[in-house]
Amino acid sequence: MRLANCLSLQQLADALSANSVPISRAALSYYETGKTVPAEATINVLAKELGTIPAFFYKQDWADFELRIFQDLNLIPSRQQELYAFIQVEMERHLEIDHALGIRSVFEIPVPQKLRADQHAQIEKFIGGIRAKWGVGINPISSVCSILESQGWYLISSTRQFGSLDIGGYEVSTRIPFLLYHPNYFVDDFRYSVLQQVGYFYLQGGDKEETELLVQRFARGILFSREQAVLEFGPKRTKISAKELSMVKQKYGISKRILMIRLHELGIIDDECYENFDTHLRQHSFLKREKAIGDTLHFYEVPTAYDIKALRAQAEGILPEETVEYFMAIQNR
Repeated sequence: MRLANCLSLQQLADALSANSVPISRAALSYYETGKTVPAEATINVLAKELGTIPAFFYKQDWADFELRIFQDLNLIPSRQQELYAFIQVEMERHLEIDHALGIRSVFEIPVPQKLRADQHAQIEKFIGGIRAKWGVGINPISSVCSILESQGWYLISSTRQFGSLDIGGYEVSTRIPFLLYHPNYFVDDFRYSVLQQVGYFYLQGGDKEETELLVQRFARGILFSREQAVLEFGPKRTKISAKELSMVKQKYGISKRILMIRLHELGIIDDECYENFDTHLRQHSFLKREKAIGDTLHFYEVPTAYDIKALRAQAEGILPEETVEYFMAIQNR
């Protein structure tokens, strides 16, 4: 829990001392290694400082917890250790609620399909298969979060300590997939970013760069299939109006820039049409977004599965009263 809060032993000791609870760094180290056992009053103080409840420290440890993450994180070892601790704490919270309600997530970790970025027909066929498996059909996806949560994914909102990091993977012993996402996104960027992380589960290129291209195309294809693109724009165009882009953006929850990339890769618009659009964006500085406030998209992209289950468990009296605060903490973060 200390690591999940991104605190060193000394930082935690200093924070406790600042709150008139002098506990030395050495004492904290002895608690963590099991050389000494803290008194109940000390446990209460530690719980408050670390944003948890005393009951947390009495739980059995998740001894075989192991993460499989698909991207290179490029983090220093200490920060990666903190990140893994944070994910473990949040996954434990989700898992305990599921156990309390008798819910068992079943997710089959797929073997990634190996493709080349230039195998356009095969990629589109594969994306169509995933859309069919998810039951989206030809309709716009109203909530990416809802689809993933219904498939058994744990969606975890990151904190400022980890910056704008977005990662996906699964816990090995339970085979439960998770997505850690940065919450301060425009809605269309959020949908696109989340689906890229999902893409790592399903597609693999010959090298890292090719895999990146594949997962980006996966995200575009899930949001806006070939069939949808032809339905909205026809099979061949020489120009696209701003009004058309705005309307399709609102309908499918995908940015204008990604829409144009999608139309270009499908061959609906040619190089000249796409390059003119790209030049227009650069000249008018549309590639940089200032803030997410005021986004006009109306897609409800907020993970709700955990909150609903926690509220249900509370209402049914399944959660012991002394643990309610801990399990509701995600909502109040």
